[in-house]
Amino acid sequence: MPGQACAGVNRDPARLDKARLGLEEIVSEGERAGEIIRSLQSLTRKQDPVFARIDLHHLVRHIITLSRSELEQRRISVNYALAAEDSFIVGDSVQIQQVLLNLVMNAIEAMAEIADRPGTLVLSTSILKAGDHI
Repeated sequence: MPGQACAGVNRDPARLDKARLGLEEIVSEGERAGEIIRSLQSLTRKQDPVFARIDLHHLVRHIITLSRSELEQRRISVNYALAAEDSFIVGDSVQIQQVLLNLVMNAIEAMAEIADRPGTLVLSTSILKAGDHI
């Protein structure tokens, strides 16, 4: 039976292209899953903080990538309002990622109680003026 399936695919170029696209997607998702696992492992390792200049917008997008399956499962879309022109900060990348992941997961849990419609998670950045406080 498997031989017949292969023969059928070989006779129909459209099926071969579709199969190739499917395999490429599988490989891509496998690589993405590996990256997610490596990222989560780095977040859970106990290590001394390493302060460096980091791009906050990059970290925000990375955390959403890590959370993508949970967001899709809960029908939550993400809107970015990353308005800060200079998104570089000094901090520990792992600690900032942990904070961002906690905020995103808290938002997902809060929206989980709203089952009658899809949710929207808005992520925004801005530059504060001198004298502004958070």
